Amino acid sequence: MNGIGNVAEPAHDGSAEWNAFWDPEAVQTVFDSDLPITIVSLDSTNQVPLTTALRQRWAKQRQYPALDLVGQGYSLVHSFEANSTYYLWDVLTTLISKYPELVSSKPLNVKVVSKGISAGKTYPDPTGRPVTFVTQVNAAAFYDRFDQLAQSLRSNFQN
Repeated sequence: MNGIGNVAEPAHDGSAEWNAFWDPEAVQTVFDSDLPITIVSLDSTNQVPLTTALRQRWAKQRQYPALDLVGQGYSLVHSFEANSTYYLWDVLTTLISKYPELVSSKPLNVKVVSKGISAGKTYPDPTGRPVTFVTQVNAAAFYDRFDQLAQSLRSNFQN
């Protein structure tokens, strides 16, 4: 919402988050629906980076086939820009859909711009659509839950 991770593209004012930028009309369709919405901004996902320590943590748990697969997959993820970091964006969003206690959130009314130079911009507005806005991640609990879920898949990998 007008912060970290916004698009820097020609013919755009830089106010939209990447996913909303790509299909602002779809975002508007979701906002017009009755679906519950949780906004997980990059300010939140940036609290769960893929670090060397995390890779080593998974390497120590290779006896669990799912964590072995996860560790091998994420070992291929490298930052190609200086001083850049990869974050577990989609993993966080997926986990909190089932385990909302992993984050702190607040209610917020939000609108979205669906057309024009600001297409994809989401912004707080008292007359906007009520959403749940993630403000803080309990990173330790997130990583622990991820490990627990991956460990529980052990039987599915065996013959």
